[in-house]
Amino acid sequence: MYSGNCPIIATQHIQAFFSQQKVQIEMGKKDDIGEELLILTQAVNKFGLDNQYIVLIEELAELQKAITKLLRDPEKPNLEAVFEEIADVEIMLTQIKIGFYPKSIAIVNGYKKEKLKRLKELMKHYPISETQRKHT
Repeated sequence: MYSGNCPIIATQHIQAFFSQQKVQIEMGKKDDIGEELLILTQAVNKFGLDNQYIVLIEELAELQKAITKLLRDPEKPNLEAVFEEIADVEIMLTQIKIGFYPKSIAIVNGYKKEKLKRLKELMKHYPISETQRKHT
């Protein structure tokens, strides 16, 4: 278990990012979700699941790099790069799940539920640190 002093990105950095970018966060509408799944299904069919595995690995590496840079310089976080890479990874993960459809989505959701339950229990045993209190 890592217990070092990992830098925490202050809430003000996140708020500043969104105000500078004038980003609006909206929940996907049913039509948007249907169109998204259609596009992602078409991508899997067109490029093939094996190719999408490779692209997923590339996107994961790019996310890793963006997060590493964020940790290296928490005072000047490039949140846009991190958010963009998260979007890429989520898109690729959805394509992988579509490739295994229909059982994979239910199986993944079952694992997520299990892991969230464990995380909830784990958090009960760890108090919030002073550093975390200052940045929330």
